[in-house]
Amino acid sequence: MHRSWNSWCSLRRMLFAGAMGACGVLTYLMWFGMNSDRDNVPPLLTQLIPAGHCTCQSSTSFQCSDCLTCLASPPSTEPERLSTWSFQYGRDDQDLGLSKSQCQASFPGLFQDIHRGVEYWRSRGGISIDDLSATPFEDGMARAIISNGELYVVATKAKGDDHRRKILATLGSIYRALSASSDRTSHPTIEFIFSIEDRVDDVHAVGHPVWVLSRRVSEESVFLMPDFGYWSWAKSNIGPYGQVVERVMAAESELRFADKQQKIVWRGKLSFAPKLRRALLDIARGEPWSDVKELDWSQKANFLTMEDHCRYMFIGHVEGRAYSASLKYRQACRSVVVAHKLQYIQHHHYLLVSSGPEQNYVEVERDFSDLPKRMDELLKNLEKAERIADNNVKTFRERYLTQAAEACYWRALWEGWAEVSSNVTREVERPAVERGLRAVLSCTFKGKIFPGNTLSIEIDHLGFSITHIVRDNPKTLTVYFGGVKGRAVGENYISLKLDATQFPQPALALMVILRFEDMRDKYVALAAMGNIFTVEEVSVLVFYHGLKMQNAVKSDANGATDYSILLELVDYNVANMQYICAGDLRGLATLSALMNAIAAGSLSTSCVEEMQNFIQKTLTHLESAKQPLVLQRSRATMPLNVNVPFHSSLLRPGVDSFRYLLQRHISEAMLDPRGLIGKYTPTLSPILLSSPRSISKAFWI
Repeated sequence: MHRSWNSWCSLRRMLFAGAMGACGVLTYLMWFGMNSDRDNVPPLLTQLIPAGHCTCQSSTSFQCSDCLTCLASPPSTEPERLSTWSFQYGRDDQDLGLSKSQCQASFPGLFQDIHRGVEYWRSRGGISIDDLSATPFEDGMARAIISNGELYVVATKAKGDDHRRKILATLGSIYRALSASSDRTSHPTIEFIFSIEDRVDDVHAVGHPVWVLSRRVSEESVFLMPDFGYWSWAKSNIGPYGQVVERVMAAESELRFADKQQKIVWRGKLSFAPKLRRALLDIARGEPWSDVKELDWSQKANFLTMEDHCRYMFIGHVEGRAYSASLKYRQACRSVVVAHKLQYIQHHHYLLVSSGPEQNYVEVERDFSDLPKRMDELLKNLEKAERIADNNVKTFRERYLTQAAEACYWRALWEGWAEVSSNVTREVERPAVERGLRAVLSCTFKGKIFPGNTLSIEIDHLGFSITHIVRDNPKTLTVYFGGVKGRAVGENYISLKLDATQFPQPALALMVILRFEDMRDKYVALAAMGNIFTVEEVSVLVFYHGLKMQNAVKSDANGATDYSILLELVDYNVANMQYICAGDLRGLATLSALMNAIAAGSLSTSCVEEMQNFIQKTLTHLESAKQPLVLQRSRATMPLNVNVPFHSSLLRPGVDSFRYLLQRHISEAMLDPRGLIGKYTPTLSPILLSSPRSISKAFWI
């Protein structure tokens, strides 16, 4: 009897432990489904996940029609010279250098959240250095300084490539707005922290002064910043925002609103916000006006391109685990955006208008209970629907989501932040801020890449110091051949110039290593290549790489060549807008003159014969010149002080000898191809590696 009782007790304990374990697993799976960004949340689980943060928080509606009705003229407080100036799409939308007055005249209402954040912190006595220091520094955050027209990265914390890409895109967006400013040194000195995570509580930033992508109404301490995906991030699944807009405009150029499908379209991943998104699926199921379907990214099931979305009159929008970055893409279409009451606020949401003559979207309840009624009203009044679609394009695609608007917002954010962070500014200005890579060398990477306490890379057998070049930026470099060591150096080369390509090569390689290390945090930068080289070995190797390229080009007794590189500076690495050309100096100079004439309007591209005559006259003039040809910066072109035509067929004869040099320095035992899988190496691998089998002798250039 006693033994049976013990057995029963043991069985009960096992059953209890099993039940508790099952509850724990179920709780974890539900938490995972609510917070995961992955595509493999089981469908059954998405049916069990409660509403949670998706529907239980207060929603937000905006009415900023006053902002939109005053767009025709600048505010009365603006300078007189702006009285005849107004924003024009097609002329000003890509102008990142609009003045402060032009920004205010062009984008009223855009800076609303900045004013709100300033008032919040002003009522609390401003932001101190202690406030910044008390801010938790989590994965997905960066701390930086803007001072004297330069951007300095103090620290970053990234977990995985996704974090790194988004942090870099945000920093790139900030720097672009800074560099395009007409007087970049006039901007206030500020120190700030930003997060690229979806939600404020993802980084425990509630109550702290942090720049974030979105916020809820109750999260008043943060400042909103532009989403990294607007103009600085190449989202692989959809495409860069600028390219999407171009494709959308091309698709809609031959598609009238009346010819679009009279349905509401929506595609999205259910597990991002199961109950919220399931409500849309349930309410729209079987309706003749509906093309609402769940998207499975892993199989591309029900996938539609953004331009395909624009073929519908109505486009649905649903938030995810936080804000949904897809809204800006939907607003690129000349369609009616139908969205539930939003819980998360982005910086441009203040311009959303849900009623009146300036209405630019349709708002429904968070549970979509009134969606059938709204769709019925819209389908019965297509004239009103078209007006809403037109307002959507004029407000967002053609004004508030342009590159010009983004740059203006960044600069206004800096100004507003400076108003309430003067204590932080004094702390920043107290120490002398080092510039560029020299600051990186002296403080950021001590003890990481460089062994010991000294940061000195001496390439002994080449006779110069990379550290000296980076830190001191010498205008000349003397390599001494005296003594035993000097004679050994002299045997390696006889006569070189500082601007020859072999000298920048090691410095550029070192800069890339350091920048990459900064984003990799605790991982050694060279681990990306399987620990093949030390920094010294990399510097030597790329020096020889430059030397090989230099020797491939004929030069005179002074080291001058007939080749250089010319950059067509129109935009920032945008297809069909910026190119690098390599070739004969006369050809490059002619191209520069031709582009100048076109930019000045004195030469028309429609007249081929006129252009041919211009080219011939320019060539004749250049050939008759007695002085050596030196490329000059022009309105459309900018020469780089490099005298070797990189990536051109002229350098092909040096490939075999450099390959031999690599083979001498790299053995099979040093290589680990697993580190290259899924990576694209520019100028080295023409395609993305998908498996070890995809690496072949014919693959590598």
